Amino acid sequence: MAIGYANPVSYITARVLTREEESVDEGFRRKRLKKALDFRRKISVSALDAYRLAFSEADFLPGLIVDKFGDYIAMQVLTLGVERVKDTIVKILIELFPVKGVYQSSYTTGLR
Repeated sequence: MAIGYANPVSYITARVLTREEESVDEGFRRKRLKKALDFRRKISVSALDAYRLAFSEADFLPGLIVDKFGDYIAMQVLTLGVERVKDTIVKILIELFPVKGVYQSSYTTGLR
């Protein structure tokens, strides 16, 4: 039915990543982030100096919020599933954007 991840400690126990039969790997994450960026470009938000690049479930990236502020990116990690792959996500963001830095904050303290 779907591929996702579960955390029995979280209020939302399961997060669906895809309903397709596909690998959830670095390429999957790159495709999702690129799709979010392409959408922002389509609606001309990316022409602004600051905008939300990825908005969690709205961009099919549950547990991840990414904002771009000039030459910097702020990334919020909201789930343990994203916490485990955050280094890969930072790598992809740096590939997609010529930024000076990525600030990352996690709200997963206490989760298993």
